Amino acid sequence: MKKSTHVSRLTILIVLLMVILSSCKEDEEASPDKTKLLISSQWKFSEEVSLDAANAALVNTLLNTSTLIFNEDGVLGSNFFGIDGTNTWVMNADETAIIIDQGLESEDEWIIVSLTETEFIYRDVDDDDEGGEALPFILTDGKPLELKFIH
Repeated sequence: MKKSTHVSRLTILIVLLMVILSSCKEDEEASPDKTKLLISSQWKFSEEVSLDAANAALVNTLLNTSTLIFNEDGVLGSNFFGIDGTNTWVMNADETAIIIDQGLESEDEWIIVSLTETEFIYRDVDDDDEGGEALPFILTDGKPLELKFIH
């Protein structure tokens, strides 16, 4: 009897251990908070990833020194074409897009294509020729840009 009781206790212990370990693994695999990823560091332009090689090379040359800094207070610092800018930003509810200058005439939406600890790719679908994005859209015939930033 002692042996079967010992085996039963051991079985229960193993089952409990498996449950605990599997629940820990689920927590580790949960996707990170995208807002925390955005504000973690300055993002430096890497490359345009959606255009053909010739057009991507032109956009890459124009944006090669561009940077983005997402601040926790909702302020976005940027440098495009060597010009410093400040805007506001907010993540949409399901963390699939960033709204720039929400509620203003210059409002823009950046669709998050990819966001990890080291890479941020967004698609800018605003084909409005008003504001700072006119040049890239003229160069790309209105095709949305997908810009990759790294840190």
